[in-house]
Amino acid sequence: MLIGADVFWDLIGTQRLKLGDGQPILCETSLGWLVSGPIDYRYVKKGVNFIKCNFTRIFQDEASKDLDEDIQKQLVRFWHLEEVSPASLYSNEEKLCEEHFLKNTTRLANGRFCVRIPLKHNPDVLGDSWPRAKKCLLSLERRLAGQSQVYEMYKEFMSEYESLGHMEKCENDNLPRKMHFIPHHGVLRESSTTTKLRVVFNASSPTSSGVSLNNIQMVGPVVQDDLLSILLRFRLHKYVLTADVEKMYRQIVIHPDDRYLQQIVWRDNPSEQLQAYQLNTVTYGTSSAPFLATRCLQQLGLECTDDKVAQVIIHDFYVDDLLTGGDDINEVTDLRRKVTSTLASAHMVLRKWKSNESQLVSENDISPLDLNIGGFEPTKTLGLGWQSHTDQLCFPIGGLFSGRTKRDMLSVISQIFDPLGLLSPCVIKMKMLLQQLWLLKLSWDEQLTPEISKMWAEIIVDLPKYSTYSTSCYL
Repeated sequence: MLIGADVFWDLIGTQRLKLGDGQPILCETSLGWLVSGPIDYRYVKKGVNFIKCNFTRIFQDEASKDLDEDIQKQLVRFWHLEEVSPASLYSNEEKLCEEHFLKNTTRLANGRFCVRIPLKHNPDVLGDSWPRAKKCLLSLERRLAGQSQVYEMYKEFMSEYESLGHMEKCENDNLPRKMHFIPHHGVLRESSTTTKLRVVFNASSPTSSGVSLNNIQMVGPVVQDDLLSILLRFRLHKYVLTADVEKMYRQIVIHPDDRYLQQIVWRDNPSEQLQAYQLNTVTYGTSSAPFLATRCLQQLGLECTDDKVAQVIIHDFYVDDLLTGGDDINEVTDLRRKVTSTLASAHMVLRKWKSNESQLVSENDISPLDLNIGGFEPTKTLGLGWQSHTDQLCFPIGGLFSGRTKRDMLSVISQIFDPLGLLSPCVIKMKMLLQQLWLLKLSWDEQLTPEISKMWAEIIVDLPKYSTYSTSCYL
């Protein structure tokens, strides 16, 4: 069994058993007893193979690295979706992160949560971050100079960020001082019905010491129910509701003492002087952000005195997406009102309401952007197509490029989202093909073999057929 050094010590327990001089030592771990000790080479037979393991890190250009990381994350999701994982206990670090949250989280006078960044190392290990942040901004400006429409969207995003108080200017007299600067870039999402461009902050960018802000943060445990459980419960309701929390991360304030770790460089025009800003809220792209945001949401449920509302907030949210319902339309209507009110107390606004019952959503819930795509277009319920007017689950698959390399193939496979296992006939073929691909040990951009290419082409041809498949959401 190969275990990463970053998690090894979280598995080690406190008990040790020494069997004697020259004998193995037994060490308690979360996986059972670990046996370790010296090897007497005098008694090792010839021909016995010894395995040595090391780790080689290859540095890539930022664009290629980001692409590979995206594919890697999607592949992890692809493999894990159909796995039923047993409930796991918190690791030592996760316990510390939870304790840190309970000790340092407060509610402001206006109801917002105020949190501290959970650090596992002293920020002094961070090196100089200014040169890299400056270089990234200048590169961004050059790239966007030829994309005027995208550049305007970027400026609008940053302008709104500042106008909402989610970031504020720093005095240039302090620039650059002992502050941590985070590079940023834009991500276009054509499928979004709200913000087409979102600015992402790269807290994994290393400083001059090789250490990044994400390296010194605790990630925290997963505090919400797993996706499969949420979707299965959703399908049991006669009347269902979906919504999401508007800008959930940014409704949670970072304590002023920690904001020096969340500085960025920005200016509206390349002719202007470089300006430092501090980010005042939980920031997308930092390791602890998902935990801090979802834990605050959970805290709202824990503090709620209405048991039904509390259960919805604690069990029916997946990150910022709400999937809930019931069998009585009046009860569901009342539930919507109370959940909305409870979240609003922390400045968390529920929006983009959808339902299989028109009485549960009002005309005010439908924005012009929603109307432009057509009221009968499938709404993505956590990536799964859901036609609310017919209460049908569907699979909007289309426009997937087949490609001829391992990278192309993995990029397509990683986009298949089937948390309920309804596309198993297709997904199983893909997994079997992936196994063969790994046995061939092809590099990322190496051409597929004729045999693999033929099998892959057959799968790609069949994929569009699944986009016509639908099934009732209500069980």
